[in-house]
Amino acid sequence: LSANVVLLHRSTTLAERVALMSVADCAVVTATRDGMNLLPYEYITCRQGPVDVAKGTGELHLPAPRRSSLIMSEFVGCSSSLSGAFRVNPWSVDDVADAMYRAAMLPIADAEARHEKHWKYISEHTVGYWACSNIAELQRTTEFTGSARCYGLGFGLNFRVVALDPNFRKLEHARVATEYAQSKKRILLLDYDGTLVPQASYDQAPSRDLLDSLRRLSEDKHNAAVCIVSGRARKTLDDWFSEAVPNLGILAEHGYWYKAPGGVVQSPRVWRQLAPQGTEDHIKKWHEIVLPILKQYTDSTDGSFIKDKGTSVIWHFGDADPDFGSWQAKELMDHLESVLVNDPVDVFPGNGHVEIKPQGVSKGTLVEMFLGDDSANHLIETDGAGARVDFILAIGDDRSDEEMFHAISERVADPNSSKQLVRSDSCPMPGVARKKDHDHLAVYCSTVGQKPSKADYYLDDTDDVNDLLRNLTVKGGIDE
Repeated sequence: LSANVVLLHRSTTLAERVALMSVADCAVVTATRDGMNLLPYEYITCRQGPVDVAKGTGELHLPAPRRSSLIMSEFVGCSSSLSGAFRVNPWSVDDVADAMYRAAMLPIADAEARHEKHWKYISEHTVGYWACSNIAELQRTTEFTGSARCYGLGFGLNFRVVALDPNFRKLEHARVATEYAQSKKRILLLDYDGTLVPQASYDQAPSRDLLDSLRRLSEDKHNAAVCIVSGRARKTLDDWFSEAVPNLGILAEHGYWYKAPGGVVQSPRVWRQLAPQGTEDHIKKWHEIVLPILKQYTDSTDGSFIKDKGTSVIWHFGDADPDFGSWQAKELMDHLESVLVNDPVDVFPGNGHVEIKPQGVSKGTLVEMFLGDDSANHLIETDGAGARVDFILAIGDDRSDEEMFHAISERVADPNSSKQLVRSDSCPMPGVARKKDHDHLAVYCSTVGQKPSKADYYLDDTDDVNDLLRNLTVKGGIDE
């Protein structure tokens, strides 16, 4: 058999293009860089023919059922939507040639199945569908922004405008200190990196002033729990706090390990695992997948490094070029989420890092322990035994702390938590009603820095957080 190759090195009219694509058994699109290339969609539509299937089969001699074969560059924007196409690297001649051979040898049944799949997607996802979905998304996004306050944050390329809830406000030290002094049973949950000390790529041990503040707070007779909730390894936190602040609770590795302070009923001063059973086996499995991938990104990103905690893995890029590091982090998250789609693992971004940790492990676990039905076994007995919790202070700075804020709001809103908490509906706005018996619940969830958060308050920076803790140590005790 002889074959002719006809090269049309010119622009074609719409009629010519439709005619060529209607009779082509295979279309090859090898653009090296493209945004939204509609040629693959046009090809599938042309191969489908008129709406009247009988007319297309009889007059245009299109096969029934319809079939098509498509070879697409992986750099074309629509390549991800047409999953039945052969995706190729257009810079590789061998890759393209191999795809052409496979398309030529493709069984008729496979070509029909691929065409049916592509045509179903194209016929359902029309311009009208795209417009409606975009308008619906805009409406959803702007539904609550009418009353939001907008702020310009950052400088230069990092400048951005964020919309914040109008009730999101600066945490007033005086109000918190007054409520703290009047309360009888308190819980304090404090993140470490980015909250008590500035965020950095190296280990920052707590200062003497910080240890002194934590020691005084943990020794206050009305504090049922003062706890550090951190993503750091348990050994590091143990070295820093166990001897210096013996009455301090420590939650390590985002909730995988917990060490209760002395004075509690259950497992005082002993590390115990809070993660679900079987988590260790899952960790070993995804560790083998994740570490080689992180090594590749570390080799290609100057200034980045890997920190393996055993239960979780962190890829730090805070010391890399800001723009390139952020771009690599996004690429890494997409890569890991696709590879780990069937594994019980969470991939989430932090401040200058990407963390991979097992599912079912979060800082919200500690909230359930302290405010759940079994709370008496996990809280230190305070003066006025049997008193319900009437003061909660939680401070954090990143996404892992949002889980803690959410868990607190869930427990406070739960009507079944009246045995553990003074009901919040007796004082909707903490700090407003100041009765001598303090028969209301004061809840202060605060993030560090002005940014979208599930917390109702914010503190400016780590210095602001430490100033607040010092104020609480001075105000400790119940006003008589």
